[in-house]
Amino acid sequence: MGRNAGITDLDTALKRISQLEKSLKEAETSQGNLIHKAIIDQSPVGISVRDRCGNLILCNAQWTKIWEMTENSVSEALSRKRTELKFDENDSYLGSDSQSVIDVYKKGGDLILEDFYLKELNRWINQRFYSVMNLSGEVESVVVLTEDVTKKRRSMAIEEELRIATLRYQTLVKNLPVAAYTTNSHGYVASANPAMVRMFQAESVEDIYGTPVWKRYKNPEDRAFFLEQMQKRGKVDNYEMELVRGDGTPFWASVSANATLDHAGQIQTIDGIIRDISSTKALEIEMRKAQKLESIGVLAGGLAHDFNNIMTAVMGNISLARVYASGDHRVQGKLEKAEKASLRVSELTGQLLTFSKGGQPVRKITDIQGVLRKVGSRTATFSKVELVYDLPDDLWAVNIDEAQIVQVVNHLVTNAIQSMPRGGTIEISAMNESSGESNKQPLEPGHYIKISVKDGGSGIPVEIQGRIFDPFFTTKSKESGLGLAVVYSIVKNHGGRVTVESEAGKGSVFAFYLPASEKAVKQEEKTSPVLEGYSKQTKILVMDDEESVLEVVSEILQQNGYRTGTATDGIEAFRLYREAVIAEDKFDILIMDITVPGGVGGVEAIRMIHELDPSAIAIVASGYANNTVMANFKDFGFVASITKPFGIDTLLNSIHDVLIIKPDQE
Repeated sequence: MGRNAGITDLDTALKRISQLEKSLKEAETSQGNLIHKAIIDQSPVGISVRDRCGNLILCNAQWTKIWEMTENSVSEALSRKRTELKFDENDSYLGSDSQSVIDVYKKGGDLILEDFYLKELNRWINQRFYSVMNLSGEVESVVVLTEDVTKKRRSMAIEEELRIATLRYQTLVKNLPVAAYTTNSHGYVASANPAMVRMFQAESVEDIYGTPVWKRYKNPEDRAFFLEQMQKRGKVDNYEMELVRGDGTPFWASVSANATLDHAGQIQTIDGIIRDISSTKALEIEMRKAQKLESIGVLAGGLAHDFNNIMTAVMGNISLARVYASGDHRVQGKLEKAEKASLRVSELTGQLLTFSKGGQPVRKITDIQGVLRKVGSRTATFSKVELVYDLPDDLWAVNIDEAQIVQVVNHLVTNAIQSMPRGGTIEISAMNESSGESNKQPLEPGHYIKISVKDGGSGIPVEIQGRIFDPFFTTKSKESGLGLAVVYSIVKNHGGRVTVESEAGKGSVFAFYLPASEKAVKQEEKTSPVLEGYSKQTKILVMDDEESVLEVVSEILQQNGYRTGTATDGIEAFRLYREAVIAEDKFDILIMDITVPGGVGGVEAIRMIHELDPSAIAIVASGYANNTVMANFKDFGFVASITKPFGIDTLLNSIHDVLIIKPDQE
């Protein structure tokens, strides 16, 4: 019994040990499953296992996250049992790849599918299907690895957008009409676009890379200021300065730039653009010149009226004195010198008048070739220079005030002669030239004649070239400084432009542009000779507010056989003319001043007289140049104009010309 009892206890112990071993094995298996499941759940890839009929056997946390499934929906999927493989709407994303997936379930194999878009989940996935085979060679299950590539796709999309944006930026910079560049912390060019290559006359972009940007500055002070602003503000907006091209030629530029600073506030890179504003600056200079000339014009016009009235009396009295002292040679000599001095004063006044509005040209269609040859030869007479002409036969006609353009050429040729005291060659050339939108000259689009005067003289220093057209600026002690200012003003009033190219010691080229005319040059019609009997019978009314002018003009006319009357303003002139008409002894010619301070001037007076007698003939005479009456006298009812101060010959010739045309008008 004791032995049997021991066996029973042993059996019991063995059973307990067996149960314990079983419990330990189950515990080990359960622990292993937990570890295995923990590893699977930590996978960044969604893992699911399905049997051959597509029933879900296993899935990890990432899989449920990708498909946005709850615990209930996962449990429902795990409990669902199908007896045959069948895809539903949840598998519609596979599209045309469905059959390939079915083949993996039925035949086995490995299948990788990429870039599927789950529209309802707004998610992109990649999947891999591979089969697990049993010992019979049949598909036991299919493991599906699902990778969420949404972030990757978005990152790729961003990278692609960035690539496209970068390409667009590079294309934009490449095609910019302005220079774009980047410099490094040492001031060397790190990148540049083709416009910068052209601007600085380099051969290629590579020639710009690595070059020191400070060598592009004309003035070191500009570079210092630029860097100071970059350090303080981190940027510069439209800073205007002079830069230097590859051949050393300076030009005006506008620079805008931004700096990238490091943590210590030091410049690492500078990105900027450069605009060539040479044309804009040229226009600004032209505007400043025009404003300066306009200011002088106001002064000149006001002075001219009084000054020329005085000079008219002076020159007229000198002319009369020469007549009265015809037998005294010593007096004649002195009067001749006084007359020459008066003429010089008159020329100076004429130059001043050019700046005023009254200096507007009295135009007619002209062949410029004849003008250039005539004035050039006349000016160069008795000098040591040789004139060379390059004047094509097909030059367009111009609509100009010939007397004013003669002044222009005269001044330019005189300057050229003075620049070559030992003699040399002066080239006078002309050519047809058209100006369009792309033309570098600030001219209105159209057709022009370009006239150039080239010398081989001393040249003009660069530092004063910007001032040579300023009124009263001169480097010659005995000159007035009005010559080139007159040139500038006359050409501007003709709608043209003056340019100069010069280098000290290498001569100068002055060029001016005149608008071409579409009309042909008219041949001058021959006038009929003066009719007999007019000189002794003609009656002339002189109207002027200056008694001295009335006195001398009246005396000159009387000395030459004319009958005269005088009036100090328009009202008196009208009264005298009306009285003469009533008396049937009307005036044949009226000589009328434009301006009468505080009274009725010539323009209003001739209007009143024409209402009384439309056939009345009047000459306008003035030294005041603040209006366009002198330039457009016919528009105001006059048949001719005469500019004060004038001498006997000028006065008598004007009357002579009027007498020639008078019979045809009656």
